[in-house]
Amino acid sequence: MKAQLVVRPLRPLHSATDALRPAFRNFRHVAHAAALAASLVVISAQVHAADPPSDLERGRSLARTWCSQCHTVEPGDRQQRADGLASFSALANDPRNTPDRLRAFLTRPHGRMPDLNLSRQDRDDLVAYLGSMKEGRTTH
Repeated sequence: MKAQLVVRPLRPLHSATDALRPAFRNFRHVAHAAALAASLVVISAQVHAADPPSDLERGRSLARTWCSQCHTVEPGDRQQRADGLASFSALANDPRNTPDRLRAFLTRPHGRMPDLNLSRQDRDDLVAYLGSMKEGRTTH
């Protein structure tokens, strides 16, 4: 049995770019994805640049208003409350409590902690206030 060669007629090109259209179609998808990624980077940078800086005094005020019912919130007071809740100074000096971990914790209530519905800025201000209580740092 002999192998037969099948020859199909070529599709005529209407222009010189017809042969390149599939490549350009893929290039357009890649270009759109790159433009979208660049836009997201710019928007993200603008959002972070728009965030106001953390405010220590506002954090202190929030702590006195919302947290002092359950925690000792004044700097230097490491005494644990009778109900077993740690003071802000003890929380600030616990090496496990990184700023990111504290922000995540304040995002939703845990255990006995009520849902305070804190804004992002509220959380940042509270974390800044807690950070000011780390040993070796001055608070004022």
